[in-house]
Amino acid sequence: MEDKELIQKYLEGNDEAFQTLVKRYLSPIYNFVFSSVRDKHHAEDITQDVFIKVWTHLKRYDPSKSFKVWIYTIAKNSVYDFLRKKKDIPFSFLEKEGELFDIPDSEPLPDKILQLSDSSKTMDAALSKLAIPYREVLILYYQNGFNFREIAEIFKTSANTVKSRHRRALVMLKKIFKKPDPP
Repeated sequence: MEDKELIQKYLEGNDEAFQTLVKRYLSPIYNFVFSSVRDKHHAEDITQDVFIKVWTHLKRYDPSKSFKVWIYTIAKNSVYDFLRKKKDIPFSFLEKEGELFDIPDSEPLPDKILQLSDSSKTMDAALSKLAIPYREVLILYYQNGFNFREIAEIFKTSANTVKSRHRRALVMLKKIFKKPDPP
C-alpha cells in the first residue's frame, strides 16, 4: 500500500495504518540519523522524536508531495536541532562512533560475511572522514535511494548544489581510499 493511502487511512481512524508507516520508515530514518550523530542512544532519541513529530503533524502533510521526502526533512531538521543544542560534543566524537551498514540477512557463507563486514567497516571509516553534508548526500543517494531533486528538497537547496556535494564527496572518498594507512 502506498504511503499516501496509509496516511489517508490513519487520518480516517485506522491506527494500524500509522503503525505500518512507522515499520516502513523506522530503520531507514534511524540509519540516516545515526550517520549524522554517530551515537546509538542519541540516534534512538532523535528517531523517536522524528516519529512523534510525524504523528503530531501528519494532518499538515501535503499529499501532493512525497511523504518520504517530508519525513526525511523532519529527520534532517531534528538532527540539526540536536547538533545545535549539543555544541559541547566535539565533531571528532561524532565522526568516530558506530557502524553505518548492516550485513544482509540473506545468510551468505561465513567467508562472504567476513568480506562484507570488512567492506562495511572500511566504507564506514571512509565516510566518517567526510563532513556531515557530504556524508548525508551519499547516504541519502546510495543507501536510501533518493534522487538529487528529492535530496535538494530535504536540504532546501538546489539540485545543482546536491550534485556538486555528491561529486565532491566521491572525489574525497577516492582520495581517502588511495591514501595508504599510516604504519
